[in-house]
Amino acid sequence: MMAFENTDASNFLDNARFYYEKELLNILDKIIICYGYILDNGELVSNNEDSIRDYLHCNYLNNIEVRTRLNFSYHFECEPKEFGTNDGYLDIKVFNENIFANPSEYYIIECKRLDAINPKGKTGLNAKYISDGILRFINKKYSSFHRVNGMIGFIVENMNLDDNIANINHIIENHYPDVNIIKYLTSNNSIANCSYLYDSEHTDIENNTLKLYHLMLNFSANMTVVN
Repeated sequence: MMAFENTDASNFLDNARFYYEKELLNILDKIIICYGYILDNGELVSNNEDSIRDYLHCNYLNNIEVRTRLNFSYHFECEPKEFGTNDGYLDIKVFNENIFANPSEYYIIECKRLDAINPKGKTGLNAKYISDGILRFINKKYSSFHRVNGMIGFIVENMNLDDNIANINHIIENHYPDVNIIKYLTSNNSIANCSYLYDSEHTDIENNTLKLYHLMLNFSANMTVVN
């Protein structure tokens, strides 16, 4: 009987993980559509992490016309504080329809700029993507209610994305053992017609597994004045 109960619980957890991953992928898919609108319209953004994030949030994710067109059923908050901490702000917090039943149930999407400067070093933006991004999930500075969250790399200088992912993996392997890698950043084809989605798997400081999806959005041809 105990064996059956353990198997049943395991199946429930596996099904829950599958559901939440599918939900996050649906959110990322909508963000990709919004990104496509920006490119198609030739809209310009500043070479600044907060400016790009705010532009995406204000003009698309929180735009009622776009939300209606894409049938958005999620609530996006831009740069809110993490619940239960006084240390730092999230880039994007995403609530599903359970927002009122459980306000702790949300996804986090962390945003970081990426360029081609010092791509394998510990002082470039690739390194900051790890130290100020990935590690915040590993160290539980950011929560992971569903054990899956997202990151967006804002590409501000033209580059080969697969080569840069290899550079990020190189930095993790050689400089950041505390990233607790189970699976290095790897191309992911879960979203149709998207060749710039990747995923990675880790254990956090409490040895619990978590998964991150990495969406690389190339804004290099849509830059205004460099700050």
